Amino acid sequence: MEGDHLRVAGDGAQRTAAATILPASLWNAGILRQQTLLNTLDGTQMRVSVQDKGDDTVRAGDANVPAHHFTISGGVNRDVWFDRSNRLVRVQFAAKDGSTIVYELR
Repeated sequence: MEGDHLRVAGDGAQRTAAATILPASLWNAGILRQQTLLNTLDGTQMRVSVQDKGDDTVRAGDANVPAHHFTISGGVNRDVWFDRSNRLVRVQFAAKDGSTIVYELR
Protein backbone atom coordinates (compact mmCIF):
# COMPACT_ATOMS: atom_id res chain seq x y z
CA MET A 1 0.00 0.00 0.00
CA GLU A 2 1.25 3.44 -0.92
CA GLY A 3 -0.97 6.08 0.64
CA ASP A 4 -4.42 5.54 -0.85
CA HIS A 5 -3.16 3.20 -3.60
CA LEU A 6 -1.93 -0.35 -3.96
CA ARG A 7 1.23 -1.26 -5.79
CA VAL A 8 0.39 -4.16 -8.12
CA ALA A 9 2.99 -6.31 -9.84
CA GLY A 10 1.95 -8.56 -12.69
CA ASP A 11 3.38 -9.79 -15.98
CA GLY A 12 6.67 -8.08 -15.16
CA ALA A 13 5.07 -4.64 -14.81
CA GLN A 14 4.45 -2.44 -11.78
CA ARG A 15 1.11 -0.64 -11.60
CA THR A 16 -0.94 1.25 -9.03
CA ALA A 17 -4.61 0.80 -8.23
CA ALA A 18 -7.01 2.46 -5.83
CA ALA A 19 -6.85 0.83 -2.40
CA THR A 20 -10.60 0.16 -2.68
CA ILE A 21 -10.33 -1.97 -5.83
CA LEU A 22 -11.58 -5.54 -5.55
CA PRO A 23 -10.14 -8.56 -7.36
CA ALA A 24 -12.27 -10.06 -10.12
CA SER A 25 -12.58 -13.38 -8.29
CA LEU A 26 -16.42 -13.23 -8.19
CA TRP A 27 -16.63 -14.60 -4.62
CA ASN A 28 -17.23 -11.18 -3.08
CA ALA A 29 -20.67 -9.70 -3.80
CA GLY A 30 -19.02 -6.28 -3.42
CA ILE A 31 -17.84 -6.59 -7.04
CA LEU A 32 -21.42 -5.83 -8.05
CA ARG A 33 -20.96 -2.23 -6.87
CA GLN A 34 -17.64 -1.68 -8.69
CA GLN A 35 -16.85 -0.10 -12.04
CA THR A 36 -13.26 -1.34 -12.05
CA LEU A 37 -11.93 -4.74 -10.97
CA LEU A 38 -8.39 -6.01 -10.55
CA ASN A 39 -7.50 -8.74 -13.02
CA THR A 40 -6.23 -11.63 -10.88
CA LEU A 41 -4.11 -13.02 -13.73
CA ASP A 42 -2.01 -10.02 -14.76
CA GLY A 43 -2.72 -7.20 -12.28
CA THR A 44 -4.36 -4.89 -14.81
CA GLN A 45 -7.54 -2.96 -14.09
CA MET A 46 -10.68 -3.94 -15.97
CA ARG A 47 -13.63 -1.62 -16.54
CA VAL A 48 -16.92 -3.42 -15.92
CA SER A 49 -20.61 -2.69 -15.79
CA VAL A 50 -23.18 -4.67 -13.86
CA GLN A 51 -26.77 -5.23 -14.88
CA ASP A 52 -29.31 -6.38 -12.29
CA LYS A 53 -31.35 -9.18 -13.88
CA GLY A 54 -33.63 -9.71 -10.89
CA ASP A 55 -34.68 -12.62 -8.73
CA ASP A 56 -34.28 -16.15 -9.98
CA THR A 57 -34.10 -19.73 -8.73
CA VAL A 58 -31.00 -21.83 -9.39
CA ARG A 59 -29.86 -25.34 -8.59
CA ALA A 60 -27.31 -25.41 -5.74
CA GLY A 61 -26.39 -28.62 -4.00
CA ASP A 62 -29.45 -30.83 -4.15
CA ALA A 63 -32.01 -28.05 -3.95
CA ASN A 64 -33.47 -25.13 -5.82
CA VAL A 65 -32.22 -21.93 -4.19
CA PRO A 66 -33.67 -18.41 -4.45
CA ALA A 67 -30.95 -16.18 -5.86
CA HIS A 68 -30.41 -12.80 -7.46
CA HIS A 69 -29.00 -12.74 -11.00
CA PHE A 70 -26.48 -10.17 -12.28
CA THR A 71 -24.65 -9.82 -15.59
CA ILE A 72 -21.11 -8.45 -15.42
CA SER A 73 -19.70 -7.19 -18.73
CA GLY A 74 -16.64 -5.36 -19.96
CA GLY A 75 -13.21 -6.58 -18.88
CA VAL A 76 -14.84 -9.76 -17.62
CA ASN A 77 -18.10 -11.25 -18.89
CA ARG A 78 -20.00 -13.44 -16.45
CA ASP A 79 -23.52 -14.10 -15.27
CA VAL A 80 -23.53 -14.57 -11.50
CA TRP A 81 -26.18 -15.51 -8.97
CA PHE A 82 -25.92 -14.74 -5.26
CA ASP A 83 -28.24 -16.15 -2.60
CA ARG A 84 -29.87 -14.08 0.15
CA SER A 85 -26.68 -14.31 2.22
CA ASN A 86 -24.62 -12.89 -0.69
CA ARG A 87 -23.05 -16.31 -1.23
CA LEU A 88 -22.11 -17.05 -4.83
CA VAL A 89 -24.24 -20.00 -5.94
CA ARG A 90 -23.85 -20.00 -9.73
CA VAL A 91 -21.57 -18.59 -12.44
CA GLN A 92 -22.15 -18.91 -16.18
CA PHE A 93 -20.05 -17.73 -19.11
CA ALA A 94 -19.16 -18.50 -22.72
CA ALA A 95 -15.97 -20.47 -23.38
CA LYS A 96 -13.63 -19.56 -26.24
CA ASP A 97 -15.09 -22.39 -28.32
CA GLY A 98 -18.62 -21.02 -27.91
CA SER A 99 -19.77 -23.61 -25.39
CA THR A 100 -21.31 -22.56 -22.08
CA ILE A 101 -19.48 -23.14 -18.80
CA VAL A 102 -21.54 -23.27 -15.60
CA TYR A 103 -20.27 -23.45 -12.02
CA GLU A 104 -22.91 -24.42 -9.45
CA LEU A 105 -22.57 -24.63 -5.70
CA ARG A 106 -22.71 -28.26 -4.55
